[in-house]
Amino acid sequence: MIVLSDIQHGELIAIAAGTNFNPMTDQCISRVTGDGQFLGGTIYTGYNGAVVWGHFAGLPGWMSPELVWVSFDYPFMQLKVNQILCTVSSTNKGALGLVKRLGYRQLYTIKGGVPNGGDLVLFSMSKPNCKWLKLRSRYLKANGHAAGDTVHVHV
Repeated sequence: MIVLSDIQHGELIAIAAGTNFNPMTDQCISRVTGDGQFLGGTIYTGYNGAVVWGHFAGLPGWMSPELVWVSFDYPFMQLKVNQILCTVSSTNKGALGLVKRLGYRQLYTIKGGVPNGGDLVLFSMSKPNCKWLKLRSRYLKANGHAAGDTVHVHV
């Protein structure tokens, strides 16, 4: 099940991703098991009308096609941003592989940009390059529009 705006989930993702989460300005899209156990998700921060920063983290098996679709539909279709930006440490091979599989394109590398001596790699995803929006044919029903809302995916 996909959950929107869960503050605790946003904080867990932020800690794992090495960033901050402000529930007053940031959005969290997460996935939970049938009994409500947190698996992982995405937080979006730094929205300025044209771009937003995406941060991803989760337990093994946290990602699903539904979560990926909602995670890209929100910034591109609802916020109407031009790009999603994200940074990854060059030493985090799992995260590097994930953002590349999702279709992000590498923009820059900042040498020595992370505390462990690795480089900070900047990635971008633009709407025309987002293959995940094609999952739009799946039907979603959202229960309301307040914090903690649940999105049910009907396949």
